[in-house]
Amino acid sequence: MHLYQSNRLEYLLALLVEICTAQPLADPLATEIIVVQHPGMGRWLAREWALKTGIAGLLSFPLPARALGDLYRLLRPEAAPEAVWQRSVLRWRILALLPAYAAEAGSAGVFAPLAPYLGAASDGTALFQLAGRIAEVFDRYQVYRPELLLRWEAGEDADKWQARLWRRLCAGQTPHRAWLYADCRRRLMAPPPILPERLHLFGMSSLAPVYWQLFQQLGRHMAVHCFQLSPCRGFWHDLKPKWRQAREQEADALLAMKALPKEPNALLVQFGQAGREFACQILEGGPDNPVELYGEPEGDTLLARVQSHLLNMQAMPQRPEEREFMDENDLSLQFHDCSSELREVQVLHDYLLDCCQRDPELTPGDILVAAPDIGRYAAAVQAVFGEAPPERFMPFALADQPLAAAIRLPRVFLELIACLQSRCTSTELLALLEEPALHRRFGLEAGHLPTACKLLRQAGICWGLDAEHRLDLDCGPASGEAHSFRHGLDRLLLGFAMGEADALHAGLYPSVPAGDEAMVVLQALLALHDRLAAWRKIWQRQRPAAEWPPLLLRMQEDFFAPAGGAEGVQRLREAIHELSEELALSGYSAPLAPKSLTLRLEESLNAMDNGQAFLSGRVTFCNMVPMRSLPFQIICLLGMNDGMFPRQQRPVGFDEMAKHPRLGDRKRREDDLYLFLEAMLSARKALYLSWLGHSQQDGTERPPSLALSALADYLDAAFQIKGQPEKRPSQAQSVQHPFQPFSPKNYGRALEGCGLAWPASFDPAWLPATGPGAAPAFLDGPLPLEAPVGAIELSALLRFWRHPAAYFLQYRLGMALHREEDMPAEAEPFTLDGLDNYLLREAVVERLLAGQDEAHIGAVLRAQGCLPEGQFAALALRGPAEEGASLAKALLPLLAEPAEPQELQLTVEGYQVSGRVDRLYRAGRVLWTAGQATSGRLTDVWLCHLALAASGRPCSSTLVFRNKDTAVQIWTWPELAQDEAAALLAPWLRGYAEGQETALPFFPKSSLAWAESMQKTDDEGIALSRAGQRWQGSHTGAERDEAVFALLFSGKNPFDDTFIRLAGLLQSLLARKAEAANAGA
Repeated sequence: MHLYQSNRLEYLLALLVEICTAQPLADPLATEIIVVQHPGMGRWLAREWALKTGIAGLLSFPLPARALGDLYRLLRPEAAPEAVWQRSVLRWRILALLPAYAAEAGSAGVFAPLAPYLGAASDGTALFQLAGRIAEVFDRYQVYRPELLLRWEAGEDADKWQARLWRRLCAGQTPHRAWLYADCRRRLMAPPPILPERLHLFGMSSLAPVYWQLFQQLGRHMAVHCFQLSPCRGFWHDLKPKWRQAREQEADALLAMKALPKEPNALLVQFGQAGREFACQILEGGPDNPVELYGEPEGDTLLARVQSHLLNMQAMPQRPEEREFMDENDLSLQFHDCSSELREVQVLHDYLLDCCQRDPELTPGDILVAAPDIGRYAAAVQAVFGEAPPERFMPFALADQPLAAAIRLPRVFLELIACLQSRCTSTELLALLEEPALHRRFGLEAGHLPTACKLLRQAGICWGLDAEHRLDLDCGPASGEAHSFRHGLDRLLLGFAMGEADALHAGLYPSVPAGDEAMVVLQALLALHDRLAAWRKIWQRQRPAAEWPPLLLRMQEDFFAPAGGAEGVQRLREAIHELSEELALSGYSAPLAPKSLTLRLEESLNAMDNGQAFLSGRVTFCNMVPMRSLPFQIICLLGMNDGMFPRQQRPVGFDEMAKHPRLGDRKRREDDLYLFLEAMLSARKALYLSWLGHSQQDGTERPPSLALSALADYLDAAFQIKGQPEKRPSQAQSVQHPFQPFSPKNYGRALEGCGLAWPASFDPAWLPATGPGAAPAFLDGPLPLEAPVGAIELSALLRFWRHPAAYFLQYRLGMALHREEDMPAEAEPFTLDGLDNYLLREAVVERLLAGQDEAHIGAVLRAQGCLPEGQFAALALRGPAEEGASLAKALLPLLAEPAEPQELQLTVEGYQVSGRVDRLYRAGRVLWTAGQATSGRLTDVWLCHLALAASGRPCSSTLVFRNKDTAVQIWTWPELAQDEAAALLAPWLRGYAEGQETALPFFPKSSLAWAESMQKTDDEGIALSRAGQRWQGSHTGAERDEAVFALLFSGKNPFDDTFIRLAGLLQSLLARKAEAANAGA
């Protein structure tokens, strides 16, 4: 065996290429076998090989286990594949055996520790999860404790349940990997007849002891070249911190006579445990004369000097004055304190743009961004990098994403299964319909989804497929079918058949689906309901395991169109096929519970998608994975938070490896720390480190990762800033970023509180928010009309004065700020809010005026879904029914003897007003509302009242409403003379004409508050104060927050002279009402 050591992967690659090209294989068609520890390393090798030689062919990059398996099959061609010992298959085999030990577990036998799982609930999930953990432990034993498994198989440790279970697993099966490794070592004692000409181990920084021993034995019979990535050139196998050396000297008299050595390099001591253990493995029986290819880092940057310290194992300074001087403006090593994952990515984007601006030769492929869990950053990366405009766009690739995260359809399949096993709410149904392959399967397009949402809300569909579904969920018979999917669809079908019929049919009230599109959507919803109901019954019970894969394939065909998501459908079928193969190999035929099957599917579909692009010439975002530390110009590490890195591994209580650890065992914490050390060595120009240093909620400081803290302490101990001995180097390399991207600090050359000069933000979108003063006005001035206003429709006049600003925006500018449609509720109503009570009162009054009795009204309202279920309905209806009855009682005499509507034609100050006035009775014109008298109601009454009088057909007008004390109140405006009415109408018409050119500051709530206050106090100061309270908001919502006002009046003084003039029109209206009431008295 030949050993080559270097601190640079490029040097090892150059030597590998030189060996293979200078000494080609005897067989020109033979493949060079280059064993790597991660597929990413293989991709990098192939790419760099092609760049160096012009072509990369006949190269194989197996992982160690695969390489040894292929070599073993050369030694023993008749060897059967060990598929039954794969972890995924092993779990099913263990699951099949465990129930047989239930009796023994219950009688305090060997299997007593498993009693809580073997006697668990009937859904089988606990037992399935236990089988998975046992399979995981046994899988590690095969690599790291093969001799233990061989002893168990030979009959030792009969009093241990793991040993007995392992013997049962071995009975009648093909040899497992532990036996194969032992057999391979026996066969390699003598020269084997057939072996490859040579083999390379590339980039090795850690290897299981059994693998290393086998490769060593192979090195006796063939050329084995081991290319080891090592951080330092010296003997670092027994590095210990100074405190441990001192403790050993105290315990050993001979050592105590020697001088205490210098403090070793702190980074090698704290981060290098995993590498030192592998170095010890190599030292035992490895090559005696390794070839060293170490090289000093290029440049004199802070990062290069830290790498040089590591290479030369430079001891820590003994005195402060021995520290090296550093440039405080060095940008090669940076710490970034952010407040959220989104801010981390935003800051990173600015940093990379600045790097590309400072170094034109830098390409996106030279940049690696890694995190302990890149999935936490996937959405932020898509939002920041994916949505950047062309001038700031950087090509990027997200690797190490779960299949269900990378492709939507598998995730929707899991959501569909969850829906069948849960309440099946309306929002879950709509979320499923958003998947193109699903809604196309039922004949819908994306444009139909708003209609589907509207129909679900209109029909009162909340949760549950039907009454049977609710019973199966143990909701009890009292839950009934109301507000279920079936109940809502029946209402829609009844509405289609009966139309706008105000009648109950078999307890159902029709809900009419309006339009042809609604009928298409209704047909699709019916098909979806029937299919969900059928599959819900399938997912209710256990069935033999072999029956599930065909059912899953049929379910996929039932719910997803083949052409709607070809890649997603293919990946889903592959996952189902994988499950089928596992069951076939394991021979598992016992009944399988749906929840256990769901767990297995989630595990499969949430596995990492190995087909994703890695090293594709774009900025690579990936997980921090051991043994994939490749050289990049810039390496950025996100999420370096305390508790998240290094990642902790909590072994199960029965793990023998955790109880008795050995040299060479994989430890997640030590692997992560060594991964951090490798990242420091792999960065060629810059290392960027980021963490969540402050809470986004309250600004509380959060500590960084142990790795970041150790690196910062090292910088402070090894370096100093010339002329500033009091300033810590780690502080000079740190930036604390503002919580928000629009902070003015982001647009300066340096951030306050940090020593590192930080570039201004590259995102101009946030820049306007940083400037002083108010935001620019939406409109600079009036929009002149092509011709002056002449003819005015009465209906347009009424619409205008209900909300002049919204009218201007919609009819003059062609804009409508629609409120987002409410999603259907997920639960039936239990309590009613203010709006619900208002609608109930209105419905009660309308039906009482139509002659319906209270019992019928209650039944209709329940059937419409307006009331809670059961006894809650009567309680909820009591208040609105009493209030509605008093309102109807006051209205009945006023609404006697209806009169025909009047067509009006009149001219006032050159404005030709025309229109139709309805709601005329013997008592005059009567309007009513179940709520309070709003500005819109008052202007409707008053303007029609003036128009009738000005046209020569005067009559009194009445408004019946409820005041703040819920009492019925009646306001009446008496008849007016024609000239007086025309004079009063004129300012309203002028305001309409003015409002066609600009948005008038007439705010329905604030203007009415001003008018009411003036009517009571005649004090303009008090009136403006009351208007300001409504505008700013106190106990109720602020009127200024309404979207129209926020757009048109932001940064303006709302209460100018125009406001007072227009609000004065309302005061005139109220004054006439008051005079009429006093006159009537």
